Amino acid sequence: MLHIALVGPITSDSIELIRNSDHVDLPPGHGGAPLLGTLISALLERGHRVSVITTSTEIRPGDIEKHVFGENNELHVYYIGWRHNAFRRKNGFIGRGADFFSVERKGMESAIKAASPDIIHAHWSYEFCLSALATGIPHLITCHDDPGAIIKHDKTLYRLARYYMARQCLSRARHITAVSPSLSERIARYTKRPITTVQNPLPEWIDKLSHDKRTDNEIITKTKIVMVANGWGRLKNTKVGFLAFSRYRERHPSATLHVYGTGYGENDDAAQWLKSHDIENGVELHGRIPHRELLNELQDADLMIHPALEESCPMGIAEAMRLGIPIIGGKESGGVPFVVGNGGILVDVTSVDDIFGALETVLGDIELYRSLSNNARTRASTVFCTSTVAELYEKEYRKVLSQ
Repeated sequence: MLHIALVGPITSDSIELIRNSDHVDLPPGHGGAPLLGTLISALLERGHRVSVITTSTEIRPGDIEKHVFGENNELHVYYIGWRHNAFRRKNGFIGRGADFFSVERKGMESAIKAASPDIIHAHWSYEFCLSALATGIPHLITCHDDPGAIIKHDKTLYRLARYYMARQCLSRARHITAVSPSLSERIARYTKRPITTVQNPLPEWIDKLSHDKRTDNEIITKTKIVMVANGWGRLKNTKVGFLAFSRYRERHPSATLHVYGTGYGENDDAAQWLKSHDIENGVELHGRIPHRELLNELQDADLMIHPALEESCPMGIAEAMRLGIPIIGGKESGGVPFVVGNGGILVDVTSVDDIFGALETVLGDIELYRSLSNNARTRASTVFCTSTVAELYEKEYRKVLSQ
């Protein structure tokens, strides 16, 4: 069995062993990737020892806090201080983007060396990757996005700094995986190394949730549509989703749209935009809620609109599919077609007409709806199976260490 350092944006409550322990007042960690908690739990169950290296704004920048879990101390978690601001000075520290995350990177490098693992598995090709490479310990880098595609849609100084970091990472990394076939193809231009595709894992506890309680009549007459997005901006493209739903609701007044994620609270930018366009009717904004609570909310949803212009392996889609929820997603949106497969309809998500037409098609034919629902559930449970993903990563670990 191996001692693996898993480096990335990880929250404390995403790890089963921590959630079931009696530890209190832990740093929250770094949100945004519940899938890493799923992978950590899978590796522990397979007998590996895991050291988690993550960041948290609750800790002073430059400081490191360590906690140990498990009957045999099989899980060590290192929390490294994370600066709040991108560039502005706060509490005596300049923003993390101004020095390319050097404070955070040095802290993570020190924590990795203290853990002294057999291999480092770093996620995202930015500060986490560069920290791993700086140690000289055998590494596997997993890419979750295309930095070139992101800066194309988000032309900010912060994204430029991160683009530079990713280019440094990918030019120096020796062993690389990507989370979808399309992402593997796209990041190949940044490296001369071969890239293996390993998809993201779904947590097995989703199987305990149910999506079968909605009757055909409820789906048709009380349609509940959902969107999940973190961030209000061009890349998420939710404005088009709102406009398409507004047109659909004109014909189906009982339909509702429930929106979850950062930027979609009652007083956030999305709410102001909806009000300015007079299309708030039927829309309920929930904002960001805990991951498990979100999936509980999705149990009685009928369909998901995912209008993002670029996603590499969107697990929000896969989670919804595992519940049997068909997807309307972008046919040119990176890894979205790979995830959706035959579990939904792919359209031009820049077109209000296309999304509206897909809504009418799926929700207007209950036999088609049930077929897509079953396809979605089957695809998500097979392609994104946790044990399958863990086995693929174990194969990559052995490959790295053999070389």
